Amino acid sequence: KNLKSSIYPSNVTNSLVTLDLKESFNFVRLVDIQGHEFLRKTLEGESGTVKLNLPLLSEGMYIVQLVGRQSVQQKIYVTR
Repeated sequence: KNLKSSIYPSNVTNSLVTLDLKESFNFVRLVDIQGHEFLRKTLEGESGTVKLNLPLLSEGMYIVQLVGRQSVQQKIYVTR
């Protein structure tokens, strides 16, 4: 059984990312490669599958970070 939280898909075309939370996190944030933050959402008390609507972004690579006692991050590619 996979006990690690995950973020998918890695290739985003519809501004929707799914967080599969196996543990508790304080918040999720979306940053670009330079570290500019585009989104921050509190996740306290959330578990299981959480849908995250992304703001309108330019095409390119971004990093979704789950931040808590442990952190998980996943690179995503936004395409139109």
